[in-house]
Amino acid sequence: MKLIGTGKFANVFKSNQYALKILHDHQINQVNTLKIQQECILLNALKKTDLPIAKNVKVIVNELGIVCGMQYKYINGIEVKNFSFSNQTRKNFNQSLLKFFKQMKTINNFEKNALNKKKIDISKEIYINLIKKNEQNFSINKINQIKSNIEKFTKKDKNYKIETSLIHGDINNKNILVDKNGFITGVIDWSEHMQNDTAYDLAGVLVYFGEGSLKYILNHMNYSEEMDERINYYASMEYLFR
Repeated sequence: MKLIGTGKFANVFKSNQYALKILHDHQINQVNTLKIQQECILLNALKKTDLPIAKNVKVIVNELGIVCGMQYKYINGIEVKNFSFSNQTRKNFNQSLLKFFKQMKTINNFEKNALNKKKIDISKEIYINLIKKNEQNFSINKINQIKSNIEKFTKKDKNYKIETSLIHGDINNKNILVDKNGFITGVIDWSEHMQNDTAYDLAGVLVYFGEGSLKYILNHMNYSEEMDERINYYASMEYLFR
């Protein structure tokens, strides 16, 4: 097996025509095992769609019979973070991104039918939990400022028209693969997927692919007037994950 990727929770290996995502030994726990299982269920349920996702997905168990990873057909492609764009390949990439978000929008209530996964309040659950885990990295004033921003947004959030759909939950320049022409060949690592605010994924586009890519998508999609503000809010919180 050849190591082709490494992360905080897992390594990815290539073995013949397959990729194997294996949790680090110290990351094999109930939470991460459940995420692997849910990711496999989702990808198998989505295999009939035209989304650029992993195929032939199945869980991997260790010698104790515990789920420790997943196997899927290897996807040829270059991580966007390692790709040098020209004007033309950037256009091709933006077209592929637009197609991806149009496809995601068409499966609006898909996850509810595919998985028994509770709705998450991104601001009050994901962000607050990140603050708790990383309190030592922030001053008291900074923590209070972050919490104040969350509170302001969640109050506005009640009055917004929010477009919800199945979202990837971790759109970044490592989880999208492209071919030599800039077209997307794969969107990988769906472990954080959920049925939620589309603006959350679009914030990932803004942070990792730039304002040009985001504008291209927004100009071709019929989103509500509040979308820009929600995207900017989520983008402003991205540093909490680092």
